[in-house]
Amino acid sequence: MAVCHCIAGLLSAVLVVLLSSTRGEAAQVLSWAELTGLLAPGALTEDFESFQVASNDTATLDETTLDHTTVTNGQGPGLVEQGVSFSVQTLTGPGSLDWLGDGAAGNSSKVLRGTGAADDFPNFQMKFSPAVQAFGMDFFPPPVFVVEVLDVDNERLFLSRSIAPPFFGFQHEPGIGAVNIGFVRSGTTTAIDNLTFGQIVPEPAAIVLALFGWIAQAVFLQRICR
Repeated sequence: MAVCHCIAGLLSAVLVVLLSSTRGEAAQVLSWAELTGLLAPGALTEDFESFQVASNDTATLDETTLDHTTVTNGQGPGLVEQGVSFSVQTLTGPGSLDWLGDGAAGNSSKVLRGTGAADDFPNFQMKFSPAVQAFGMDFFPPPVFVVEVLDVDNERLFLSRSIAPPFFGFQHEPGIGAVNIGFVRSGTTTAIDNLTFGQIVPEPAAIVLALFGWIAQAVFLQRICR
């Protein structure tokens, strides 16, 4: 019987390795269609339409951090979805958040961006709490930006200095904690819209493999342990 238990443990370990190899690792999501196929029901989308700002106008927020509890410029709370926050950091301290009305930057709907002095290298950060497994967003000029994706321990998962519009997305099943967006020698970060984030649907292949693996293990053990 002890041998049976050892074999069961070995088979379980092998199955875990096989399952882990089928899971998606950290990778860029290349389109809205791909993101839609990844996300489980319950994913949230922040479209930045809750704040009142006139078309072709820009409102600089009084607060340097924005989340679902923020009250700023006489508006709020509930300006953005729960589970994500936005802020801007520069070399000399907090930067500013700008809420743009439709048309202000070639955009057809309201968007959010970060600003700061050009020589302060503003960094526009999105933090997810709780961590998410995938996200995607639309973005607008400048046409190329630097993006860094961090895991739940603030370890870098991805860094690129050549992301081009109009979409950027990323997936990492263990969890994405934050995204940094910045520019070199520019005082304005990209404007973002339709930030969609959530958890990943379990892979059908992994589920099927697990089911057949456990069935095969049970049948094998039944035969050798009689």
